[in-house]
Amino acid sequence: MDLGAALAGIFSTMINFTWWPTSGDGYLLPAITSVFVGGTPPWGGIGTVVGGAIGALTVSFIQTGVVGVGLSGFYVQFFYGLTIILGAVDS
Repeated sequence: MDLGAALAGIFSTMINFTWWPTSGDGYLLPAITSVFVGGTPPWGGIGTVVGGAIGALTVSFIQTGVVGVGLSGFYVQFFYGLTIILGAVDS
């Protein structure tokens, strides 16, 4: 997992030709939402790769739907947070 994060950081720096300590902050909320939608419990436990992939696909549909309706980017983060809260309450 740490190796994958290191490689993602290296590739991101190579693509953007710059580096900032906060450059990955925009990916945190969708990643956490994907994990919860994919079926991993908030307190830890067993999650599957297939569940994470399905969660990531579902979360990408949230962003596409919110933008398709014509709402601003604020609502994308709102629905991510709402999904996390509903996922935590559900499990």
